[in-house]
Order: sequence, then structure tokens, then C-alpha cells
Amino acid sequence: MIDQGVTTALAARNALRSTNGDDSHNSGTGVRRTER
Repeated sequence: MIDQGVTTALAARNALRSTNGDDSHNSGTGVRRTER
């Protein structure tokens, strides 16, 4: 279950990074918080 969440977070982070580098930074932090 945790693995799936991490994979999804990584995928979302990658997608956001591809769309917006600046936004990716902010979103990355939010995703990391959810991971915890």
C-alpha cells in the first residue's frame, strides 16, 4: 500500500515537473507531506 502511494507521488511529481518547473517545487513539498 505504501509502495503504491510513493509510486503515485513520484509519478505526479514527474508530471508536474514536466508541466511547470516552478510549480513542481511547491507541489513536491505537498506530495512529500502526504507520503508521510
